[in-house]
Amino acid sequence: MKKALSATLAVILTASVAAGCGSADKPASGGSAPAPAAGDTAKTDKSKGKLTVYVGFQEDHAVEAMKQFTKDTGIQADMVRMSGGEILAKIRAEKDNPQADIWYGGPADTFVAAMNEGLLAPYKSPAAEKVDAKYKDPNGHWTGIYVGFLGFASNKKFLKDHNLQAPQTWEDLLNPAYKGQIVMANPASSGTAYTALYTVLKVKGAEDKGFDYLKKLHPQIQQYTTSGSAPGRM
Repeated sequence: MKKALSATLAVILTASVAAGCGSADKPASGGSAPAPAAGDTAKTDKSKGKLTVYVGFQEDHAVEAMKQFTKDTGIQADMVRMSGGEILAKIRAEKDNPQADIWYGGPADTFVAAMNEGLLAPYKSPAAEKVDAKYKDPNGHWTGIYVGFLGFASNKKFLKDHNLQAPQTWEDLLNPAYKGQIVMANPASSGTAYTALYTVLKVKGAEDKGFDYLKKLHPQIQQYTTSGSAPGRM
């Protein structure tokens, strides 16, 4: 499916250890043990020989990361791919009976929300020393794995056929020529799109101005995707 424009949205993507709300010594309700405390993580996971990983970024990249992890450690990593917002909702729903060991990838905003709700266990990887302090939680609840950007991806053929310049600002997206030609992620499911929403509010200087802009932008949108990376990959 071809689209003229896709708003691609990326920020700090992170990784973390999922945490249960039960005691580390007792199984959570339903008979499944919560994720281990930071100091016990490696030992427990190696004894089981398998990890369940919720992945919040591009599947092709994540698949290679899981393969490399298994090659390096001998531990099987079973991957479940979702958007950042979907992962946050899932670990909230599973807080009394956690189903995942690791949350790998997704906007920092969603990790901060999960941390504030007590859903993440702290873990400080030796490799985290190489990560700038502004890209990680000082207590080890999340650590950045790469930094992306906010930008617009354009269909060059569409622009050429319609004698248009690629959009450079948020205001450019209101051009009537782009009506029905823009694809963006849905902030209700995508952590990246939520970050974009926050960015618009900051750029406009006030919430009311930001939401006024979004009301104008909405009729221009052809589709809202679940995943933040999907628009730029169409």
